[in-house]
Amino acid sequence: MFVLRRLFSPWFRAGGAACGAWRRDEKLTVVLLSYGRAINLNTIVAACLTCPFVHRVILSNNNPSVDMRSFVRSKDPRLQSIQQQTRCYPSKRYELARDCGDQWLLCIDDDTFLTPFQIRALFEALLRDPAAPHGIAGENFAEAQGQVSYVFGRPGEPEEAACLVWAYAFTREHALRYFEILAEIGMDNSALKANEDIVLSLSGMKRPLVHNFGTLHLCGSRESEDVATSKQPGFRTQREDLFRRVSAISGLRTEQ
Repeated sequence: MFVLRRLFSPWFRAGGAACGAWRRDEKLTVVLLSYGRAINLNTIVAACLTCPFVHRVILSNNNPSVDMRSFVRSKDPRLQSIQQQTRCYPSKRYELARDCGDQWLLCIDDDTFLTPFQIRALFEALLRDPAAPHGIAGENFAEAQGQVSYVFGRPGEPEEAACLVWAYAFTREHALRYFEILAEIGMDNSALKANEDIVLSLSGMKRPLVHNFGTLHLCGSRESEDVATSKQPGFRTQREDLFRRVSAISGLRTEQ
């Protein structure tokens, strides 16, 4: 279902050719973050900017010790780079998504390489059904704590999941609801060091939807304990606890 990739590969050129022209009025804003995988961002940014429907790409470098200009070489005027002066966590992207004021939004993890075709397909899925956040992979939690199963959807048939992982297509309304949920559970976004995808996934009027748009290309560093947040002690327990807290106030059906 997915392939581990570290750097540029032929999938990008093939996906770009398949992206095609865009004749709709709606435009997509992509919000990207970089912390421990700066080397991946040039490829991810390039894939986004290949898409004619991408209005802008907001790239936030959350690692003050890294000069992102050494890694991302694009001069495209649609690219807006932000150098954070203090360390920020992945939840920062939802502040950027909210504050940009745009309607149609996409966040992609820095270890996930979507082709332009996949970006387009995900955007079109969101336009068809804006009540739910959309993604290319998800998770379901078992009753036994620590047990999780991945959801990849079936070709041509989206599948519900407890939460999305790796990529997130959503609306401005979802971004605003994200912060309402945090307020309701008494959490501040800046203190949310991980698992912010749980909150975004449950911000819609419907459960999040996972689509199968072909092979997923993921960075091998996602298995590294030195880089991957998901490999840190206590991650799964904290994730499931947050899911239960958010589920209790989201109003969404969460049985799996």
